[in-house]
Amino acid sequence: MPICARRVRVPTLGGRCGKRLMTNGVAIDLAAVILANAYVRDVLAKEDASEGQKRMAVRTAILLARPA
Repeated sequence: MPICARRVRVPTLGGRCGKRLMTNGVAIDLAAVILANAYVRDVLAKEDASEGQKRMAVRTAILLARPA
């Protein structure tokens, strides 16, 4: 698992940290999005959370994020 921004383990990023280009001129820092959302941090920290629950929490955080 990679360690991104503030040494928080983010398993869903596949080893990549930092800003990601989403479309022309729009980039999102995925690690910052996850760190900024308390619900996502809680879900990712739960050992009994399903893979689907983790994916949906991260997906929702990305959809709610504002471009960097």
